[in-house]
Amino acid sequence: MHDSLMIIIGAFTLGFVGGAIPGPVLTTIFTEIVETNFLRSLRVLFWAMLVETIVRLSALFLAQSLPLDGAVFQGLSLVGAAVLLRIALKVGRMRSVGQGTQPSFGFKTLALMIVSNGMLWTYWLTACVPDAIALGEQIPYGEYLFLLVFELGWCASTFLMALIFSSFKRVLSHPRVMPILFRFFALVFVGFALKMIIGSFRYFLG
Repeated sequence: MHDSLMIIIGAFTLGFVGGAIPGPVLTTIFTEIVETNFLRSLRVLFWAMLVETIVRLSALFLAQSLPLDGAVFQGLSLVGAAVLLRIALKVGRMRSVGQGTQPSFGFKTLALMIVSNGMLWTYWLTACVPDAIALGEQIPYGEYLFLLVFELGWCASTFLMALIFSSFKRVLSHPRVMPILFRFFALVFVGFALKMIIGSFRYFLG
């Protein structure tokens, strides 16, 4: 039960941190806030959540349909750790919300950007699916519980970022504040990467 709880907490944390990382979704939400208002930006949030959930479900079904064993997922975890470190490096270097992203102004365009985002597929398949499968082995339908908790964390984080930006956008957009926020999230991803690397080495050496 303790292991299951830790996985669930990890799912929420991964979703929460992932939702706050700059990308097409967050950039579009912030752009909508600047051009219109907070309530209109929520349409972007829920549409993006729907599309990303479809992507994650597809990746989960793909992983479950393949004859993969524990060693394969531990190997995937090493790849996932590399993905997290790559994201941490990119985020740690960011200085503004829109840096390195292209804002999108239509739902169809945003959906296409999400579905064609290779990093999203790789991140979910390598960094999250192994834990989702592990939870499914401990709890009936645990893999879907993992996805639900992840989405709750993602939605809560994205909603909170939109609300904060709407209320304090003049302060948070200051060039001295944003780098500190991005570096914090980068450190969180580094922590998850180290956890995955240690777990994989313990599996192969145990």
